[in-house]
Amino acid sequence: MEDLICEKRIIALRVTTLLDTTLDYNETHFQKVLIRELQNCKMFSEYQVSEEVVIPYQLDDGFVFGYGRADIILLNAKRCIIIELKAGVTVKQPQLKKYKAQVRKYCKHFNSDVKKYGVVIIFNPLFLARHFKMEITE
Repeated sequence: MEDLICEKRIIALRVTTLLDTTLDYNETHFQKVLIRELQNCKMFSEYQVSEEVVIPYQLDDGFVFGYGRADIILLNAKRCIIIELKAGVTVKQPQLKKYKAQVRKYCKHFNSDVKKYGVVIIFNPLFLARHFKMEITE
């Protein structure tokens, strides 16, 4: 998993070189470019890449009480990586906790028998050098 995390960081950095973060691109723009880069990366060639995946929130008895929508899901026979993107938002501790809780909720409710990981990537021109921040949850 470490090599995949490293590769995701490299791809996120590449996205910030392809899209000038000072031009106020929104989350959808970053999402489209990130998906293209993931699909073009050999390390992720074994993954099915899906975008805007609706995830039902369901109780153990099957009752569905709501839905969420994951920005990107990478899925193969061994693992599932759910990516939540944010663009131009602040990353103070309360907001970061909320974003991480959001992706953990997606991991809990996404129907898959493989190991699930959640990743939050925040694109923001105020972040020095990289212009993005990446947080991983399990």
